[in-house]
Amino acid sequence: QAVITITSEGVVYLDDKLVTSKELREQIDAMQKAEPQLSVYLRSDQQTRFKDVVDVLDIMTSLGVSRLDIAAVQVE
Repeated sequence: QAVITITSEGVVYLDDKLVTSKELREQIDAMQKAEPQLSVYLRSDQQTRFKDVVDVLDIMTSLGVSRLDIAAVQVE
């Protein structure tokens, strides 16, 4: 399972490691090739811009990721 976190500032992390869009695409692609049934869990908070979430979703769609869970976490 891969965990992608998008902060309210639009910063993206893959498994707690800061990544660019290009790095995210490359790393998820490699992970999915190693594990075709890869599950991806996308986390963001309520302050995250919708565009940032859509950008990550577009990457997942283009890579053919079919097991994707999305969760919005509440900011305390």
